[in-house]
Amino acid sequence: MTEPSPAIVPIVRKSRIPLNALFTLFAFCLTAYAVYTYGLGVLRGDFSSIAILAFYMFMLILFVTRKEAQAESGRITHRIIAFATSLLPLLLQPAPHHPAPGLGILAAALWVVGAGGSLVAIGCLGKGFGIVAACRQVKTQGLYRWIRHPLYAFELVWFFSLVLLQLSWFNIVLFFTLITCQILRLLEEERILSASSEEYRQYFQKVRYRLFPAVY
Repeated sequence: MTEPSPAIVPIVRKSRIPLNALFTLFAFCLTAYAVYTYGLGVLRGDFSSIAILAFYMFMLILFVTRKEAQAESGRITHRIIAFATSLLPLLLQPAPHHPAPGLGILAAALWVVGAGGSLVAIGCLGKGFGIVAACRQVKTQGLYRWIRHPLYAFELVWFFSLVLLQLSWFNIVLFFTLITCQILRLLEEERILSASSEEYRQYFQKVRYRLFPAVY
């Protein structure tokens, strides 16, 4: 597999405090919006709302306590895409009718896989987590032994299960928008890491698939 060319990557070598403050503010606002969106469901004991809110709270904690980046993307378009990718799942709209029984069972199974895998993947990433593509630490253990971006993969499975449960044209378009943004995001991450880390270049050659084994 061809290695991403580090020559075409705009990189910010040192973090800039105003930008870090802006990213932190965004993370808090994102979590606040998640609380606003799913808080009532949590109070009602809805398990799906509890899992989604727990995921965003966990994400906030890891973001605030993340390691300082050795290098990060300097592309404005990537920053916009990264922020949009974090926000899109919260824009899911309720559907006016319930899914067919068979579709509901499939969605429930995918929900368990997606939600559980997302929590495990973000836990594996730990303080290497961030919103903007950056080189903090190279993860090669756990889920990262099989695919390069397990968090994105399980997030997509999770969101797909929610779309099946709330099937509408708006939510379908939202899902394909999320896929596009996630792919653009992970490609930028691979460029930054390949430009900054020999360990990652070796990992890139070893682990072939990005999201789903034997697919992509």
